[in-house]
Amino acid sequence: MRRPLQAAVFVCSLFQLSLAWVRLTNGQSGSTCELGYRKCIARFSECQDGECVCKSGLRGRGDFFCFQPAFYNAEVLNDPNLWNFKAEYSAVPAPCRYLLTHFRSNYTKWPFGQCEVKVHAYNAKHRGTVYVHGFDLALRIVTSHAVLTGTEISFRKFGHATASGYTFEELGSLSYAPDGPWNVTDTACYSIFPGSSLRVRHDPYNNYAYFEVEACGVKVVFRPFNLEEGVSQSQLPGLGVMVSTEHDVTWLSSSDVIALDPASDVTLSSLASSLNLTRQQVMLYRMLASNVQQNQPNAAPSCEAASNAVTSCTSPVRRRLAFDLCEFMVRDKKVINCLDQSENGGGVMDLFARCVTAVCTSSVTLCQEVKASVATCSGRMEVAPPLLQPGACP
Repeated sequence: MRRPLQAAVFVCSLFQLSLAWVRLTNGQSGSTCELGYRKCIARFSECQDGECVCKSGLRGRGDFFCFQPAFYNAEVLNDPNLWNFKAEYSAVPAPCRYLLTHFRSNYTKWPFGQCEVKVHAYNAKHRGTVYVHGFDLALRIVTSHAVLTGTEISFRKFGHATASGYTFEELGSLSYAPDGPWNVTDTACYSIFPGSSLRVRHDPYNNYAYFEVEACGVKVVFRPFNLEEGVSQSQLPGLGVMVSTEHDVTWLSSSDVIALDPASDVTLSSLASSLNLTRQQVMLYRMLASNVQQNQPNAAPSCEAASNAVTSCTSPVRRRLAFDLCEFMVRDKKVINCLDQSENGGGVMDLFARCVTAVCTSSVTLCQEVKASVATCSGRMEVAPPLLQPGACP
């Protein structure tokens, strides 16, 4: 006899509060290994010849996260730097929100169907450092060409660390809302769908937050940035997304995602060639040109201004010149710290937007204004950037 259709139901403790739910951890993680201060992952990696190595049967970074072999993997770590699904490296320096990945995967439990998952990440700024501040994940399960009742959830997680420990804040909603709103808190949910579970949990030893749906083949892990340790982070901060290769994944939003589509021929090199940019410049361009809604915690409105400036610059020659002259101000930590005392990077992104606009519109007046602002920090620079060279303004 055929079983009746049973919808997935996310059972959560949901408190209608105006403040985010907060979780604190203060784990010491594993042994100190790399660089004399970086720790390995407790239980999952070990120190070998000064390097944290994942234990047998696992792969990944032994100083951040180890996972099963049959997974696509992308990570945004530390400053932040991206390792995309193709294992290519690029910096993602802007303190803005961006689309990390978007895909459909097979839902492997009865009554079967597909999961749609969309993950945004967002960066923040502390002094001269830009770091990963958190992520937004939206999930829905579809079967028989319909969204089942109770199978949608959206989840926002962000945080930071200090000497007293790691602070995680979270918000959520029981709807597929990639850009929010997240109007409920304490989304410690699980799914009543035969043989499946949705887990939102924390590792108190390694100071991780997890979001995992086994039947969709997706796991997201996040460790906050320590505001007091600076570049010498004893527990490597970052965000990792793992997608099972056994769930027949279809990659979506291929023209916008930062982690790229591992099944396509698109690479950082091919993007750079098509846009007349360098490999490092192309990720900054892609972050800003995708027009992602900038509604992260303490968002800088100037991220939208930078997005508008980049997308309005349609000349490949002018665009390349603009990035060559202006990009340094969102990458150089000493310049960022000098130009912008905010915690959201609004000042430096506004200056970057004005710089791009000046170059792309050949506005000498605006370019001279930007140069004057940057010149106030010339004493902090080891080498003067091209923008400050004579004749730099078009």
